[in-house]
Amino acid sequence: LDGLGGFITKICGALDQQFCRQLEIIWGLNCRRDFQFFLDVMQSYIQAIQSPFPERTKTVEEIALRVQQRRKDGSLAYAPMMLTPMQNSIVKDTRNAARLRSAQIVLAVERFRLAHGNALPDSLERLAPDFIPEVLKDPFDGKPLRFRKLTTPGYVVYSVGEDGTDDNGLETSGRPAGPTTAKGSKPD
Repeated sequence: LDGLGGFITKICGALDQQFCRQLEIIWGLNCRRDFQFFLDVMQSYIQAIQSPFPERTKTVEEIALRVQQRRKDGSLAYAPMMLTPMQNSIVKDTRNAARLRSAQIVLAVERFRLAHGNALPDSLERLAPDFIPEVLKDPFDGKPLRFRKLTTPGYVVYSVGEDGTDDNGLETSGRPAGPTTAKGSKPD
């Protein structure tokens, strides 16, 4: 949160009295109302990032809708523009958590294979507690990460991703290539 506090301090410094007066005179904008909205939303983001996944993701989506609505109604000038990067960074944090958790599962699958003559587990539940303390949850929906054996030698561990759709671990055009998918294959 130190970085966030520094960001807020910089924004506050930029919104000095002179700047606000110019916005109000030239554009007819209510600088104080805009700034108050900014502070309220930043407080909501701070509360959201302190909550666990997937509640965090749901709360950030609700905040984003609130910001988007205010942007559409034209009552605010700059606050919505400054808040979009915050939303994006929280979504990236969720995506990174999914990647890390997928990688942890892949490591557990590989340990399982070493212990079981190169055989893959039938499900992720077979990994716990011997190879991983518990099956890790998908930060996007709170359900266990997905695992699927491939028809070719190998497997895929994946998250549903930002769209919340279970695509069976396939990389689709509407989603960044494999951000929350980890693949493994049988060694030769």
